[in-house]
Amino acid sequence: METLSFIALILLTILAYSGGSAAAAGKRVEPRPQALDLWLVLVLLAGAVYSRLTFDLNRWLLILIWVSVSALVALAAGRLRKTSEGGTPVKDVSEGPPARGLKGLWQRWSDFSKRMGAFQSRVLLSLFFFLFVSPFALAVRVFSDPLGIKPRAAGTFWQPRKEDVAELESYRRQF
Repeated sequence: METLSFIALILLTILAYSGGSAAAAGKRVEPRPQALDLWLVLVLLAGAVYSRLTFDLNRWLLILIWVSVSALVALAAGRLRKTSEGGTPVKDVSEGPPARGLKGLWQRWSDFSKRMGAFQSRVLLSLFFFLFVSPFALAVRVFSDPLGIKPRAAGTFWQPRKEDVAELESYRRQF
């Protein structure tokens, strides 16, 4: 149960940030995460994990607190983003008057969830790239020499070559 609440804390914090950003962007704009969003998500996750490990609160109450905090932070960051730079406009594919009742509610929820999912997938993939792929690529670049162009102790770039013995049988196997 401890592990489940820990995973729920992390995932719901990211979900609430994505929902807050989508809500702050409005109906007609698809929010795109910026560097500030990635840093805020990392800070929120670090704060959530730290508070989970440090404070002696009910684990489900702590999840509710961090979901609320991350949604409010996302709304504030979305307002800052809206004043500095707008997102990309979303095509309005609705024809005719807006639906009423449950159908209208379903359409609004569907539009909101698409914007939130697009934002969340970009945040998660960006974090995955910067936290896992970039350090691996940097390590490969620093510690490997696939082209053999780094300076050598011998002072020469010539590489020893294995001598091939030309035999008549090897030529016959080519056909």
